[in-house]
Amino acid sequence: MSEKIDSKKTLIRKSALPLAIKIATAAISLLFNYSATLHLTPHEFGLFSIVQLLIIVLATTCKFGLDTAIIKRSALWFKNNSHPNFYYTALLVSLTISLSISWVFYLIGESTLTYIFNKKDLGSLSSYIAIMILPSVFLAINSGMLRGVQQASLSLIFSGLFTLSFSTVLILITSPTSAQALIKLVFISNCLACTLSFFKCCRIESFNLITDKAQLKSLLNSGASLWVVSLVAITIQQFSTLFLAKHTDASDVGVYYIALKVSLLMPFFLVAINAVNAPKFAQLYANGEIQQLKSLVKNIQKLLIGIAIFSSVIAITFAEFILNIFGPTYSQGVVWLQVLVLGQFINLSTGSAVNLLIMTGHEKLHRNNSLFIAILTLALAFILIPEYKALGAAITTTIAIASQNLLSYYFVNKKVYNTKALR
Repeated sequence: MSEKIDSKKTLIRKSALPLAIKIATAAISLLFNYSATLHLTPHEFGLFSIVQLLIIVLATTCKFGLDTAIIKRSALWFKNNSHPNFYYTALLVSLTISLSISWVFYLIGESTLTYIFNKKDLGSLSSYIAIMILPSVFLAINSGMLRGVQQASLSLIFSGLFTLSFSTVLILITSPTSAQALIKLVFISNCLACTLSFFKCCRIESFNLITDKAQLKSLLNSGASLWVVSLVAITIQQFSTLFLAKHTDASDVGVYYIALKVSLLMPFFLVAINAVNAPKFAQLYANGEIQQLKSLVKNIQKLLIGIAIFSSVIAITFAEFILNIFGPTYSQGVVWLQVLVLGQFINLSTGSAVNLLIMTGHEKLHRNNSLFIAILTLALAFILIPEYKALGAAITTTIAIASQNLLSYYFVNKKVYNTKALR
């Protein structure tokens, strides 16, 4: 009994700083979006929201799954220096892809976006989207490296807290009134975060490119599986919003985007805990310490269920009050927010199931699960969004997130904890 109590205390202690950073990031995220909605009209904020989503999609494409693959590789290197560190190799590959895709998007982005979304003012922002891809990818690889070497707090600071804080300060100083002006401020913040995080990574590991073909192939194969998973995850998480942008005006997209962002404050706790424990998952599973792994995950899940219940009650009860903070226009998203919260409740309650599959070498299984959920997402989006607009997007996103996490939870119990499969 005392051992269980000690393990819970250890979990809470190790997660305390990352959790504090995530809470601070959540607060700054609210301040950033509040500041943006204060200076921008709902239409301009809606355009900014669509741009942010497009950057996420394009950056995910360019990362080739290496931002996640590098976590496991760096964790093994940090634990045992006989393992190679793939950081610089992953960085070179992802940045090469980024430059190529950025250039192509710079050339054809305006006409493509105008045609797809039927929004000429969105097409005019295509060049800024192309430029934003590179720092987004760079920062993701750096953050993955830091997570792998058990610098989770620094990873969270660079990937969220720093960029949001600096962007918010720039908003307060410059008072941007257009989506274009706000994108420029975010670009400056991302570039600064990239530079600082890169210097930190360089201090941890000296420059070394992997030239062994077998090792390079192993990295790319792992990245490819995770890349498919990442693209599918983007489909599950963001496709509804982008598809909504095609069927409604930018103002409604901006309102829905705020509701979505508020709901995404809930899994910040999960991200913080995963940031600390992801390397530990990989190490315990690699060493065959399944009971220790199971005990760790169980403690994490108990903590997250409590957080899920508390945060869901708060978000659903005070949905209108929360959205009114951003302006009276945004209160029309109350029902959308309440629906989205239900999906995040399942996300938290199933614990680290998705992360656990990835960190224990079940990338292909997770990929297959995600492909199924992505197909479900597309089907629901095409059925619900044209008819119900933002409400349809909220229902689609909630069903997708809940289904993915429940399916992952099932396979964690069936595959990861199956000691017979390890013999």
